[in-house]
This record gives sequence, C-alpha cells and structure tokens, in this order.
Amino acid sequence: MSSSSTKPLQDLSNAELERWLTSINLKSVLSNVKELSVTGEILSYCNTVKHLEDLGFGNVHARILLKNILEVRVLGVQLSAISPPGPSNVSAPAPAPAPAAPSAPIQVVGKGGNWDIIFIS
Repeated sequence: MSSSSTKPLQDLSNAELERWLTSINLKSVLSNVKELSVTGEILSYCNTVKHLEDLGFGNVHARILLKNILEVRVLGVQLSAISPPGPSNVSAPAPAPAPAAPSAPIQVVGKGGNWDIIFIS
C-alpha cells in the first residue's frame, strides 16, 4: 500500500535507500549495503533477522532494520525521509549597505600623526 507521500521499499533508488537508512539511524550499515549491492527490492524480501544476517548485517542492526522493513511494507517509505537535501533554509546575512556618499566635499587635515575628517558644507 502506498500513497502519493510514500514509496514502496522495493522501488527505492540506491540514493533513496541510503537516505532512508540514514533517516532510521542506520547510516553505519551503508558501506555494507554498497559493498554487497543490497537494494530496496532485496530488503523487501527479507522476513527474518536471519535473512538480514545472511546479507551481512549484525544482529542488532538486523533487528532494527527488520522492524523498519515491516513498518514500510504496510505504510511505504515516507518521501520526506528520502527526498534529496535541498538548499539550506538558512540564508546568508544580507550584505551591509554601502556607505552613503557625503553630501558635501571632504577636507582631510593632518595633525601630529592623527587624521581628522572635516565635512565642509
């Protein structure tokens, strides 16, 4: 079952699978997934912890992963969990405005090494 805001596990691209695993706090298994070419389709066929252990996952990770696989079989993977990172919502600070040009000529007068700026109108 899937709605427009979800996607079946077996239909995930490799990049989406990586983002999904990261979203469920299993980023540490990504190297294993890549090395063994594990896909969303392969994971969708896993029904037991043993199946996942046979794919090379440790027991704890296999248990966590199986729990999540069983959840997404029913609900689908939330698209918000697998959407590619977009531009940051934090915008750069606006540049400081340029100093206003003086409305009158400026005369600079030196005094004993210190400089004073005098505006003449």
